[in-house]
Amino acid sequence: MNADKTRWEKIDGLLRRSERTQIECRAAAARQIADARFKFPSAEFPSYKTFVNVPDVTMTVKVGDADLVPDIVVIEHPASGQPVVRMAVIVAAPERVTVAEAKERWAPIASIPGVTLFVYVPAGYADEAKRVCAEAKIEPEGFRTWRNTPMGFEIADVGEAHSAVRGLIPKFARRALGVR
Repeated sequence: MNADKTRWEKIDGLLRRSERTQIECRAAAARQIADARFKFPSAEFPSYKTFVNVPDVTMTVKVGDADLVPDIVVIEHPASGQPVVRMAVIVAAPERVTVAEAKERWAPIASIPGVTLFVYVPAGYADEAKRVCAEAKIEPEGFRTWRNTPMGFEIADVGEAHSAVRGLIPKFARRALGVR
């Protein structure tokens, strides 16, 4: 094999992680993302609560007859009334940033009525995640990348929302209010 040819090979195709390693990596990332970006309840949002569904399912979202399981779910428990799903988060491992995964798993989560969707992918996979979502006709509120560094866990906003509270406002209300 020519050394020049192998230098340009996609490394993820050459190295295969075990299923257990993939799950552990995704679970650790989901927990760190929830702690960093979805720490509810908070002083500002005391009626919100965050659930992490990786590796074990703690909160499903019922849509019709289907029970959907986003990796992170933020629920609002108003003083009067039923709990409402406010945010859903997909945390993808490198092996899961595919069109098949997007159509099979991400699209149903993206179709939850009134829910703000965020997609978190490993650093270096943002363009692929955007392409995959476009092909699967998924419009998340934002794309984020995550990675472990010697300085700790890092999250980068690669599809920045224009407003800090944008993710907390349902899509129909954002359109009506003109919030970008």
